[in-house]
Amino acid sequence: MFFQQEAHQCMLKDKIISSCNECDGARRRPAVRCSACRAAIAQCTIMEVMEDVFMLVIVTLLSVLQNASFANKVEKECKTANAKTAAYERVYCANRNCMDTYPTFIAVMWCAGICLSQAPAAFAGIMYLFVRQKYFVGYMGQTPQSTPGYLFGKRIIAFLFAMSVVGIISFLLAEYFAVDYKEYIRTLTNAASALLLIP
Repeated sequence: MFFQQEAHQCMLKDKIISSCNECDGARRRPAVRCSACRAAIAQCTIMEVMEDVFMLVIVTLLSVLQNASFANKVEKECKTANAKTAAYERVYCANRNCMDTYPTFIAVMWCAGICLSQAPAAFAGIMYLFVRQKYFVGYMGQTPQSTPGYLFGKRIIAFLFAMSVVGIISFLLAEYFAVDYKEYIRTLTNAASALLLIP
């Protein structure tokens, strides 16, 4: 109930501030708002930002847990086997390859989520984590078994990169040419993200 009231206040924050007796309505400059109104504005702004990125935050935290899992497997293999064995070399190379592409994945996922839409970007991020797990497990077996995961991962990163570019172009069109296709593009992106399920 509290969160519903807070959300309602965020939607009507201008009316709430204008009814503040201490601020004397909307006639006062924003710089001289009372502390209660400034706190309400800040809280509403934080809630609005969180609504736009919380899915990306969840995927990022899941990816951190996956990184820790991969590192733990490397550590266990190092303790239980000789560092010169083929098994250790495979698990070490799999972890290194996953970490090499990790910064690129995080960058394009966040750019796509912020510039265009967080839902398809987060969905693609979840798909990438599954694909990366498949690649890691496949690489520990035989190298050819990791190829499907590697190719699928490249396709997901390309999709996120395309989302980022389209989002930037959409912003520039709306900013400088007053042409706003963002909602149509978001609808198409949501539909296109389902195509990632096709092997």
